[in-house]
Amino acid sequence: MLKELINNRRVLVLFSLMFSIVCLLNVNYCILRSARNALVVTDLGQGASSIPIYELCGTMPGAILMAFLLTKLLNRFSIHKVFLITLAVFSGFFLLFAVGVYPSLHLWKEAIAPYNEWISVLLPQTFSMLFFVMAELWKIALLTVLFWGLVNQYIPLTDAKRYYAPLMLGGSVGAILSGPLVKLCTSDLISHSWSRSLTLMMISLTIISYITAILYTKLWKEFAGPKREEKKEESMSLWDSVRMCVKSPYLLLLGWITIADYVAYTLGEVIFLDVLKQKFPDPRQYCDFNGQLSFWSGLLTAICALLVAPFLLKKCRWVVASLITPVCLLVTE
Repeated sequence: MLKELINNRRVLVLFSLMFSIVCLLNVNYCILRSARNALVVTDLGQGASSIPIYELCGTMPGAILMAFLLTKLLNRFSIHKVFLITLAVFSGFFLLFAVGVYPSLHLWKEAIAPYNEWISVLLPQTFSMLFFVMAELWKIALLTVLFWGLVNQYIPLTDAKRYYAPLMLGGSVGAILSGPLVKLCTSDLISHSWSRSLTLMMISLTIISYITAILYTKLWKEFAGPKREEKKEESMSLWDSVRMCVKSPYLLLLGWITIADYVAYTLGEVIFLDVLKQKFPDPRQYCDFNGQLSFWSGLLTAICALLVAPFLLKKCRWVVASLITPVCLLVTE
């Protein structure tokens, strides 16, 4: 009986830590997505038409570089240390951008304009793309690679079903919580300018990141133990990993599905964000609406996950249920 209570307590602790980390990482991602959309579409960028260029010239090479660096770090350090390093780099960049870089951009632009107009136009675009790329890579690096990498390393396949489905709700809860936080940071109550709103959001992101680091450390200790060395498996280079994916028909098809889904989503997003600019030309109002959108998107996703998805999986085959999302995307776009 005592053994069962101890095991149940450990399961509860593990789930609480994992759920909290997923939730907080998604809160920060939704904050970044709202801020990046406002910066690119209504402020530093040239509108939503800049997004495909940023994706091609910034996000794609950035993702390749990030995968290479993470592979090198994971082959050298524990996944716990790599997570803390990556989290510190991302948080430090966003805080530095909001506090130091962004307030000076307009001064730099005005100072350079008399001497070289082309550089004065390119400078804000460059920093806008840099912020966009870092915001895009946040979720991939910290959640997809480093969080799920830790979980998959220690959670047995037999226990995966117990954790994974409820953990997916953590993302929806994070989106729901981010909405009021973005609205507060962009409200007239505590902010009267877009620069101040951006600073408040990045300070909030930094505080949440610090809490996430504490929870991730506790989770790692629960898995690996404070004095136990982390399991070391034979490391693979990035090129070996790519070759393995290419040789596996299953992984290759999953890759093409992911690429197609991302392209379709991005095309629809560009149109939507451009139309939204006509309604909210001010960056602060634009960001506020994106925060509200995150709230309702998270709420509807949670409802679908709790009610709609189980019904579909019960009544339909898995393939039929999985095709509903791309069909809805096609029809609505």
